[in-house]
Amino acid sequence: MRTLLPDAPDDEIEDLARRHVEFSCRRAEVRYHPGDLVRQDVVGLEHLEAARAEGRGVVLAFLHHGHYAGSFASIAAQGHAVSIVASSESFAPDRPGWLARHIAMATDHPDADAVDVAVGFRGLADLLRNGTTLALSVDGPGPTTVEFLGHPRRGLTSAAGLAFATGAPVVPVSSCRSGRYGAQVVVWPALRACDHADPNAMTYEILAALEHAVLAWPEAYDVPLELWSSS
Repeated sequence: MRTLLPDAPDDEIEDLARRHVEFSCRRAEVRYHPGDLVRQDVVGLEHLEAARAEGRGVVLAFLHHGHYAGSFASIAAQGHAVSIVASSESFAPDRPGWLARHIAMATDHPDADAVDVAVGFRGLADLLRNGTTLALSVDGPGPTTVEFLGHPRRGLTSAAGLAFATGAPVVPVSSCRSGRYGAQVVVWPALRACDHADPNAMTYEILAALEHAVLAWPEAYDVPLELWSSS
């Protein structure tokens, strides 16, 4: 929790740490029994519909936060096919059981599938050019300095880079602590490369759109120490 909120007072961090452990245990359990979390309400779906209507592929930019694993099947259930970019480990025959269940939850709809990140930047760009809606995380260790939650971090600019390479709009998607099932998917207005000077500037806007959900529900971040480091 201190990784996310380095300026928070100690008593707040201690409380968040306890709640983080509780939520992490719950998230581990719901991978095996997702229930209605794969059919969450989706707020702001019109933003995705408008982006898809442009005739290109779309990047759904998300954080490993909240009940994000159920977001993609929930969006697919609303009539929008989604391909989730996942680690190569996710496809290995000897992958750990929790990871198998994590991918199964994310793809719990006929119109939701997973794409191996090993296809590389060119492979993902080709998918976008063919009209695919790609779900791509925007947190994780990377070579670039980005700003998140008011602090410089080492992060990724892949989503913005794909937007610059293909013209695909980027639609931020967050997980919110509300709704009928304790969480709901929130889809934000699309961001476009033509409105930004470079991928770094666009990444700043993508993260700014998503960080409000984290501030409202910080304990629901998945392994923040592995995903963020100080610049």
